[in-house]
Amino acid sequence: MQIRATCLVQEGDQPVRYAWTKDARPLDARLGVRTSQLDAFTSILVIERAAAEHSGNYTCTASNAAAASATTARLTVNVPPTWVVEPSSTSVALGGSLALHCLARGFPDPVVTWRRQAASGEFVGVVEGTGSGESSIVQWKNGTLWIGRSARGHEGRYLCEAGNGVPPGLSKLVDITVNGVLPTVLLNDNLPFLM
Repeated sequence: MQIRATCLVQEGDQPVRYAWTKDARPLDARLGVRTSQLDAFTSILVIERAAAEHSGNYTCTASNAAAASATTARLTVNVPPTWVVEPSSTSVALGGSLALHCLARGFPDPVVTWRRQAASGEFVGVVEGTGSGESSIVQWKNGTLWIGRSARGHEGRYLCEAGNGVPPGLSKLVDITVNGVLPTVLLNDNLPFLM
């Protein structure tokens, strides 16, 4: 997306010189920001492809032999979420623990939410917490899904969503498989119990 800012002088003796700064520093050529003077009273700043690093305070200073005048405007570039760690389907041994990461970046910071598919097919939220329970399943504040001690009931389809109000948001369906069976001890009254 292209962004343009205009600096307009309403009156003053010529010649008028224009200087643009970002966050009180000269414009960095690596940012891809250009300025030009349209006429004696107008200067423009153009950002061809706005990105998060373009956010900041832009100041236009117009000066002549008599005085200088400046105005500042805040530019905030909202950026949709992108994956930092995209979750994927995984398996865990029965009774084992699992940390499934889902991490995204953007501006403002994305909020990550885990949901689990219920028998009805709907996705219901996973509780955010500390994961201190032995067989608990929780979402940590950093977006990690944690299963403390896996059970058959933890198996299923999960949905990770990351959003910050800037479209498009992210979502990823993953399957968690719980492998293995707990050993079962059967006692028969007629057989000796051996260990």
